[in-house]
Amino acid sequence: MNLTNSTEAMAGRSLEEEMLRAVAYHHPIDHHKLKAVLADRRGEFDLETFRTARSNLTELGMIEHPLMDEHYYLTEEGWRALGAETPLETDETWSTVLY
Repeated sequence: MNLTNSTEAMAGRSLEEEMLRAVAYHHPIDHHKLKAVLADRRGEFDLETFRTARSNLTELGMIEHPLMDEHYYLTEEGWRALGAETPLETDETWSTVLY
């Protein structure tokens, strides 16, 4: 997976991929900020599309959105999907989450 940050690259990404990248970059990210970041990157999108993308990433185990918590969290599976070769979290330190 190519992690370039160009406008052309963003144009070809799915909402799921943009969401995963936003969660990784801002880890953890609250619901309102995530929607604002995605709107800034992709323009307008409807709430149903947002919910579908969130559901897809949750079902694939790439993000977590615990009940009663307004934050989204990146999982090890999501971290690996972005091309990481090191663990997301270790006993001694939190890995640097790259965009």
